[in-house]
Amino acid sequence: MWELQTPKVIVNGRGSIQNINSMMSRFEITRPLVVIDREVKLTEFGDVFSRLMNEYPCLLFSEFSTNPTTSQINCCLHNYDLSLCDGVISIGGGSAIDLAKAVNLVISHGGTIEDYLNGKTINGKLKPCIAVPTTCGAGAESSPYAVITDTAFLKKRGISSPYLVPDAVLLDADSLNSLSRLMIAATGIDSLTHVLESHISKKATPLTRISSRGLLLSFGLFLEQAIFKKNEAALENLHDIAFTARLLYPRTGLSVAHALSHPVGAHTNLHHGMAVALFLITSLRFNKSYCAEAFDEAEEVLGLKRRKLSLLDWIARIINESGITSYLVQHISKSKLPLEIIAEDSLRSSNIASNPRPVDKYDMLNIITESLEQLQR
Repeated sequence: MWELQTPKVIVNGRGSIQNINSMMSRFEITRPLVVIDREVKLTEFGDVFSRLMNEYPCLLFSEFSTNPTTSQINCCLHNYDLSLCDGVISIGGGSAIDLAKAVNLVISHGGTIEDYLNGKTINGKLKPCIAVPTTCGAGAESSPYAVITDTAFLKKRGISSPYLVPDAVLLDADSLNSLSRLMIAATGIDSLTHVLESHISKKATPLTRISSRGLLLSFGLFLEQAIFKKNEAALENLHDIAFTARLLYPRTGLSVAHALSHPVGAHTNLHHGMAVALFLITSLRFNKSYCAEAFDEAEEVLGLKRRKLSLLDWIARIINESGITSYLVQHISKSKLPLEIIAEDSLRSSNIASNPRPVDKYDMLNIITESLEQLQR
């Protein structure tokens, strides 16, 4: 059994940021907390947003990392007087949106963020929230989750509630204009992995596979065009796919690549899409024999068979040629990673239950080691 939660209002299309004021009026937001990625603030899109917000008394918060932490959430809560805040706006990637959800939770229901990470029940609605995603991958704007790094334990932990789904989402592909090839690739690979892992999940159903097939078809058409040519239509489609893909996987769960990405992110602050890319090929190879039919179907729908490419070779080509491999070589050192802890933490992920193949600590250590060795080839 599954339940689908979606935002109440979705405004899609280039220029949709112009609807921010009407959305604020609709949800009676007059004194918002704005959680905005510091890099987005410096872009033309950030300038447009700032001009639209000129007449409102806003509190701006940008002091957060690519993996938002309990310390950063507490910094926002303690350094700002949020007592008069009547809504939250997040503008950025998954880090901005998840941090905004977490702060909104505490100012709406009290307690501490640690309380909710430890299982405190969320009993009702939060203050109104508007999300403006500015990447092609996280899909946090359409999800009932917030993933936070608990700095006391160096672990990524999740909070789940239908009340965490933003009330309104503005999907404006103009926000992607300043993204680098590397960031389009990293977030696009994350979104692709959401769909691939949903498609091969042992919890997948005929209904979810209808959705995943359609999304895979779109990735086959648009992913490379968006990354390597920065084609505007392809980028806009990739933006939409990321939103839709996040609606899919709460019904199916994910698998090993995502299970491993979270502890690596907690220990290294590696961008989530980069962490997923690090483990994607090795984890798919590990699972392939247990989901051969779904794997074969993915290659067909992506259009790889007519190109005489395997799924693993296609992904490797994108990861290598986009610069992700070079980035990982520079930012990941096997000698500095606590491999045993990462393997143990990954097995606590809810995604293990949907992985096609049974997996234990020994398997996880092998996947980690092989993925790191792959970087040196």
